[in-house]
Amino acid sequence: MSQPGPTRFVNVGENATPRDQNDAFGYTHFFSSNTVNEFRFGFDRFWVYHFSNDLGTNENNALGIPNGNLSAFPNTSGMAQMSVNNNQGVSNWQQTGATGSTDAIRYTNTYEFVDNVTMIHGKHELGFGADYRRNQAAVTNPDHYQSGSYTFDQTYTSSCANDSQCGGASGGAGIADFLLGLPTTVNRDVVNAAPQTRMTIADAYIQDNYRVLKGLTLNLALRWDLISMYNDVNNHQSNLDLNTGLLDIATAGNRGPNVDTNYHNFDPRVGFAYTPDNGKTAIRGAFGITRFPDHFGAAGGTLERNWPWFEEFVLGQQTANTPWAALSSAQNLPNPSCTLNTSTCQVGLPGFVPIQYSATIVPSPAASLYYVPQYNQPDKATMWNFGIERAIGANSTIDVAYVGTKEANLFRSINIDQAFPGPNTIVTPKGVASDVPSNISGLTANRVFSTLGCSKFSATSTLSSTGGPVCIAGPLAAIQAINERGSTGWSRYDSLQVKYTKRFSHGLEALLSYTWSKEMDDMTVFVPLLTHDQYNKALGNASAPDVPHLFIGSFVYALPFGRGQSLMKSAPAPVDLILGGWQQGGIVTLQHGFPLVVINGQSNNGGLNSGFNNRENYNYAGCGSHARILNRPNTATNTVGQLWFDPSCFSDPAPFTYGTSVPGNIWGPGVVNFDLSASKTVKIREKLQMRVQADAFNAFNTPHFNAPNLTTNNSNFGVITGTGSTTGYSARRLQLGAHFVF
Repeated sequence: MSQPGPTRFVNVGENATPRDQNDAFGYTHFFSSNTVNEFRFGFDRFWVYHFSNDLGTNENNALGIPNGNLSAFPNTSGMAQMSVNNNQGVSNWQQTGATGSTDAIRYTNTYEFVDNVTMIHGKHELGFGADYRRNQAAVTNPDHYQSGSYTFDQTYTSSCANDSQCGGASGGAGIADFLLGLPTTVNRDVVNAAPQTRMTIADAYIQDNYRVLKGLTLNLALRWDLISMYNDVNNHQSNLDLNTGLLDIATAGNRGPNVDTNYHNFDPRVGFAYTPDNGKTAIRGAFGITRFPDHFGAAGGTLERNWPWFEEFVLGQQTANTPWAALSSAQNLPNPSCTLNTSTCQVGLPGFVPIQYSATIVPSPAASLYYVPQYNQPDKATMWNFGIERAIGANSTIDVAYVGTKEANLFRSINIDQAFPGPNTIVTPKGVASDVPSNISGLTANRVFSTLGCSKFSATSTLSSTGGPVCIAGPLAAIQAINERGSTGWSRYDSLQVKYTKRFSHGLEALLSYTWSKEMDDMTVFVPLLTHDQYNKALGNASAPDVPHLFIGSFVYALPFGRGQSLMKSAPAPVDLILGGWQQGGIVTLQHGFPLVVINGQSNNGGLNSGFNNRENYNYAGCGSHARILNRPNTATNTVGQLWFDPSCFSDPAPFTYGTSVPGNIWGPGVVNFDLSASKTVKIREKLQMRVQADAFNAFNTPHFNAPNLTTNNSNFGVITGTGSTTGYSARRLQLGAHFVF
């Protein structure tokens, strides 16, 4: 008999009730033959309520979990998520409970007013107008499941159980820890507010399209943009003050709070088009700046989710291998009569903590905090281009252009309060009783902001990394994370673009394009520490990967056989039925691979022991700018399972130092792809045709390889282990279809 597949122990599905709406009204008025006004009003609503099948039940309470379901907070109903590590032959256990996004409302209402005026006066086409949008929005699901979540691994049933100095544990099982009711982590959020955020987006512009000469046109424009910070109508927002370590609560005079709105976003837009020879040659250029709100983060879904409005509890083991939390009873803890607290003795789930609101409050040590910088700005894109287009004969053109883009104020979400690299242990003289509480470890004490606002330092202990003091009482002494959501990102794109276009003639239509480009950004964060952002600026390898070379060619060719064609134009009907009406087409893609970066696979974050992963060192002297490729793609079918690059170019950095490798020391496999089609059109009668078409995607079944394994200390380091799943291309697919046209 075969082992049954993994199924959820309690399968709690997710349901959704949407209510979307869209309305629009427009009115156009002609004041005269050369002046027109266009007015539009629009309303758009996106509203959805996600809820689980166990909403309204008290499953946690029925299981005997203290604080399992809180009657004052209906969205804490249902069953907790319980995730058990599959090991020791147990491989079919699946998480209980619903997904974390359930039991929540998401909505956005947008009201928009637009008015544009166009005037033609001599050689000038003048335009001016404004756009006003008012957004109402809310997202009520927290970052962690309101019914609670537990993880169980083998820590407390392994050979190192209850021994904080033990290393190299063996044995133990996640299911055994679960049966003892001893979780490794406990998370739970309680939503103590109903967010109602508001945002204003407005702009005004004036522009002039000026036809200076018959062959020269200038485009001149000035635009003003206003993109406000999201504010909650009830001022249910808080922002961390990095000067005090306290949370500042929003007020009528400090909405946001502590985040300024920029009212000075005036940006130019300039362009020209010139032809020296009546249209055979066109020379064009443009420069412009655009600002826009980011789709996530600092513009919304942030400060209204901060403590105390969203009470967040992220709890984990403080002393290695030592049980500290229990599912329902403290009987299996080292000290069953321990004093209950969220740091060293947690039984059940954290409950709601009433807060006395004031201008500033001390954050919970179990919380992850959000921080938005004061000078947070909307995204800013500066774009420019210059190109020359030339007609070749009557039906073809070639276009050569330089296109550049520089983006600033890009949204990044970074935990800026991680530990500095180092041993990160707490040193206490032998024979001296430490006064450092168990919820403050060396890693916790060496965080960037651990001493901010500190009211008491340890009298007995110091940090091994620096010899500095250990803060044991302060607003951020034991905080879980400080997530900065701000406009701190940057990118730059430069490209040479060449395009050849052949309009349909003599049965052939074609488009050939080639792009040679370079993209750099700091959106892939290697070092999250504020003073080390220079390590993050590199070739793009994530959201906007650098692709140095890209060629795409497409064509459609109608075969010249049959009636109405250049050959066999008077063919008999049977011959025309067989040979006439054929058309072929295809798309060819040749694409350079993406830049890759090697991750150090050592324990303790690749030797940094800091909370963020390290990179490998790269041998620039011996290997040049990038490692040698050993097995090139698309030349052999056995590349899968073969070593892709030379691993000797990489080595482990010294402990507590950053690796020197960067994206581009390795380049991933490129793409060679041919999509081909053939179709046959048959005229059935005067106004009825049938077309039969066969398509072959990846017609030659060229393998499209995934990136190699990039983690050292992995048995597959440097090896390509698969195809297709990360490239967007698949193995050959054939498609046959028929279309009737009438």
